[in-house]
Amino acid sequence: LIADDDEYFRMALATILREDLGFSEVVQAASFDEAVTHLNKAKGFAIAIFDLAMPGIDGPAALRSIRDTYELPKLAVVSASSSRTHILQSLEAGAHGFVSKGQGIRALRAALRQIHRVGPQAVETAAEQAVQPVEEIEDGIAPMRARRALRRRHAAGDEQPRSEQQRGGHGPGQ
Repeated sequence: LIADDDEYFRMALATILREDLGFSEVVQAASFDEAVTHLNKAKGFAIAIFDLAMPGIDGPAALRSIRDTYELPKLAVVSASSSRTHILQSLEAGAHGFVSKGQGIRALRAALRQIHRVGPQAVETAAEQAVQPVEEIEDGIAPMRARRALRRRHAAGDEQPRSEQQRGGHGPGQ
């Protein structure tokens, strides 16, 4: 399932899923509500890819509801945002990976291949080796290292990403 309001980006993702990952059928949705309708109708999606900035989605919180409601082996975020906060919130909500649309098609292809073919634990290790060229994000944190950093903070009882604490606990625009 590809949920993105950009028709051309959905087409590119569908091509990657068919040609690189061997999917025979790819379902596309232009809004969050349309994606939920597809999830309600069909079972057995191998992967769901969501954009964080499409009609009907309320950001990373919506990913948690998807993970809690539907059986999805893999959930990925492909977003124009490269905000450290969005990355950490998406991973915390259960996404297996986060790729910025600005990374380019080669990095997108490599990241989706890793997310699809290996388990969540292996994604973290393999990502540093095979998907490291997905380039460093904003504060120098690659997506999989961000997930590990988030787990360490949770283990230490620290709920907020460091950059939010430095701003007094408020996220962007608050």
